[in-house]
Amino acid sequence: MALSVPVQVGNAPVRVVLNDSKEDPVRGIERWFVAIALAFCVSSASAAEKPMTPQQQRMADCNKQASGKTGDDRKSFMSACLKGETPATLSTPQQRMKTCNADATSKGLNGDARKVFMSTCLKSDAAGASAH
Repeated sequence: MALSVPVQVGNAPVRVVLNDSKEDPVRGIERWFVAIALAFCVSSASAAEKPMTPQQQRMADCNKQASGKTGDDRKSFMSACLKGETPATLSTPQQRMKTCNADATSKGLNGDARKVFMSTCLKSDAAGASAH
């Protein structure tokens, strides 16, 4: 009596004969266990060699870049990174506003004087940035 079992090895189906009538039945069972073990080894090896998808690669890259970030900062960074956006950096107008605001604070300006300074500072930075 011969028992034939289909086994998937990687992407190729293989038919293994487990027990041939010319052999001892115990040897057929041993052959069956060896075939199953071989199938598991080959399928796990092929899974290990499988390259990462672009999404998996992006996730791995973003995860490396996000090391050290925690909480909402990490969550927002990962969201932007996975969408393919550049890291959360200030845009040019935001950077100008931050710089001018810091200058006005360091000069101790308040009220109308601060408004005039901020307006002039932002306009001069914008003209300087567009000239580059």
